[in-house]
Amino acid sequence: MPTLERPAAEASPAPATGVRIVDHPDGTDPYPLVTAALGGPVGAVGLADRMWAEQVLALRALLPDARQRLASTVLRRLRVHKSAAEVAALAEAGAAIDTVHARMGQWLRPGRTEVEVAADIAAAIRAAGHATVDFVIVAAGPNAASPHHGTADRPIGVGEPVVVDIGGTMASGYRSDCTRTYVSGGPAPAEFVDYYAVLHEAQRAAVAAVRPG
Repeated sequence: MPTLERPAAEASPAPATGVRIVDHPDGTDPYPLVTAALGGPVGAVGLADRMWAEQVLALRALLPDARQRLASTVLRRLRVHKSAAEVAALAEAGAAIDTVHARMGQWLRPGRTEVEVAADIAAAIRAAGHATVDFVIVAAGPNAASPHHGTADRPIGVGEPVVVDIGGTMASGYRSDCTRTYVSGGPAPAEFVDYYAVLHEAQRAAVAAVRPG
């Protein structure tokens, strides 16, 4: 990592796990540090699923005989199993975002814009204990048809369905992510209620069926 980032890495849980941190000054080539760290020929290297293409290509040039594989194929099974502390951290993140959704009635009012509501939500996410706000989607009326709409200056109408998808990162590093659908200031259109009932029944069926394995 860049030398500039080393203090943050040393303050993270990584050193306690035995991970060795190697840094490089700005303007220097970091890739020879990889071969030095490996200490010899390797048959395969694991890459992050979302590594930058320039990094992947540089490592391929540096290690032409090594097969490049996704590290997630190894790490996924480890991440599936949670310790008691991890389960508690996940529960804390879920409870924190639930407290934000519990206040939605204060903000989702006809005439207010999605952007205005999103600003209130972002402040509440931090107040609920999140270290950062990762995303706030407030999608009203026709905008609710786009799963990753974001926000707009469009005012929320009376009786419009509003999809609110929000989340943040807790100090533990675990993240919350919760999507709920609301209706603002009046009864929802009958057609929407019919569609929602079908979706809700499908969700109930999934919850009833899911189990380990």
